[in-house]
Amino acid sequence: MHRFEGKTVIVTGSSSGIGEGIARRFHKEGAKVVINARSEEDCREVADSLGAERTLVVAGDISSPEFAKDIVARTVEAFGGLDVLCNNAGVAASGDLDEASEDDIGKVIDINVKGTTRFVTGVNLPVDGGVNASNGQPNFSVFN
Repeated sequence: MHRFEGKTVIVTGSSSGIGEGIARRFHKEGAKVVINARSEEDCREVADSLGAERTLVVAGDISSPEFAKDIVARTVEAFGGLDVLCNNAGVAASGDLDEASEDDIGKVIDINVKGTTRFVTGVNLPVDGGVNASNGQPNFSVFN
């Protein structure tokens, strides 16, 4: 069964763990898959195991303000469009919250909140037939 034949998918944080599993499943279902994580070497390892024909490696850090635009542009250039965005990348700080440093808290917020939000607010996602997420959700303060 190839439910995603001809579709293009970006999976952030897809060099290991759940993200890698998501990327592998989309690929198995026929999708063209963009593998993303901070480490190009880790991304290449996953992409090489899937095959070059339907994969693209775009290593980078989603906490970087311009990265969302870059990965989407490179995806569209390589595959002609984007059908699915899976915002999987995320980090956690270990230890008790009351002992977390400002750097730890900042890293979590920059990746888990700001990085993910940039994909749906700061990028005009070329999604065909889906929700135009760049318009945001009414009555949610981050989008008003």
